[in-house]
Amino acid sequence: FKPSPKLRVRVGKYKAPVGLERLQSATATSFVERAFPTALVPNRDVGVMLHGEFLGGVVSYAGGIFDGAPDGGSADSDTNDSKDLAGRLFVSPWKRGESALKDLGFGIAGTSGTQTGPLPAYRSGGQISVITIVTGITADGTRTRWSPQASFYSGRFGLLAEYAESSSAVKKADGTRYDLDASAWQATLTVVLTGDKASYSGLRPTSPFDASKGQWGALELVARVHGLELDAASVDNGLIDPTKSAREISAWAVGLNWSLTRNVKQMADFEHVSFKGGAASGDRESENIFFIRTQLSF
Repeated sequence: FKPSPKLRVRVGKYKAPVGLERLQSATATSFVERAFPTALVPNRDVGVMLHGEFLGGVVSYAGGIFDGAPDGGSADSDTNDSKDLAGRLFVSPWKRGESALKDLGFGIAGTSGTQTGPLPAYRSGGQISVITIVTGITADGTRTRWSPQASFYSGRFGLLAEYAESSSAVKKADGTRYDLDASAWQATLTVVLTGDKASYSGLRPTSPFDASKGQWGALELVARVHGLELDAASVDNGLIDPTKSAREISAWAVGLNWSLTRNVKQMADFEHVSFKGGAASGDRESENIFFIRTQLSF
């Protein structure tokens, strides 16, 4: 329901207004898999949200009440009577002018609520479990998340950065209670090699692929560093299985994306992931992943 750009109402299942890269369309992401901060924020949730923007998009906001999706997950139905409050404020101070900082924006988002039930699984980009919660431990109390975030696009260059932190009250099988805390961060740099304009909403080739005209679309070089870390207390209190759970994870990735048209995109990227802990003895072996994705969007 859109009575005004300043006030819109959305009801149903959709992306919760928290993670910067999670809110980015899958057709616009720089890498095949999203970075670690996305693992600590909700994906899609069921709820009602007010959102809008002021001053021609200089200030945008969103806030709502949701069933409460787990970290990195989605919710189709509610499993308890509790709800999550979620909100986001994002500011682009120079959006209305012609400044070189026109596409610089920064903001903060978060959720808070009381939740019970199973805890989420945390995985690497290669979809390998990196944190294993001890059997019998469940969410039981307040869960809070917060995420400062920023993006900047200028000409052929783009930068996306965010931090996320998730803290959940949990209960062991013996009834003792602790907090399970994790944090993650990322910085992604994009450089368009063909002179096209980089943007948060993805590449729009100025010369879409047409071999008969010598047009080949747009090429984009991307690089990323990101990481995920468990709070020391979460490890010391026996909330995770130390033989299967890394205490700290760091990764770097590079890739090349070819946007033939606005609707056709070929992606190829490589990621190296290092672990501290996570093995029966010492550190888990590093993970090397090569991704390829052919993408058609309508």
